Amino acid sequence: MQAYFTDRSMQKKTFADFDCAIAQTLEQIGDWWTLLILRNAFHRMRHFDQFQENLGIPTNTLSNRLKKLTDSGILYREKSKKDGRSYEYRLTEKGLDLYPVIIALFQWGERWYARPHGPRMTLTDRATGEEIPQMQVRNKNGDVMKARDVLPALGPGAGHQVSDLLYHDMRKV
Repeated sequence: MQAYFTDRSMQKKTFADFDCAIAQTLEQIGDWWTLLILRNAFHRMRHFDQFQENLGIPTNTLSNRLKKLTDSGILYREKSKKDGRSYEYRLTEKGLDLYPVIIALFQWGERWYARPHGPRMTLTDRATGEEIPQMQVRNKNGDVMKARDVLPALGPGAGHQVSDLLYHDMRKV
């Protein structure tokens, strides 16, 4: 498969010092190659060559992304049981916790960028064979919540950036 994107012209800003949970998440997984590598890892892809062939990603880009994912504890690397010279990349508990994020992105993409003849893929419950439901935000009672139903509030770890985000409309301009 041919690579369609390169990193050379992309200068990414770091969010390392940005006091925001979303920014910190993006610092770890916020580029398209990383999300596609994670998608493939969730589909039980484990070998460098498999990722490279399936994605058409340049080898140096793949090496960099896999290193970042292992350094951040999202993947771990172990010697292959089949071939002691190669390595496998597997999801850690931290990586497995990203599954709802990947599913939400998948379902959003199928909703808003669907193919005319139907979904590219369906996800089914292994135990029942039934298609999994849409990801939704729910309250403690299990009721579906929309964005306007949620009120953000400062937590005990909030700094000035979070306070500015929540109270931006109250500041004098």
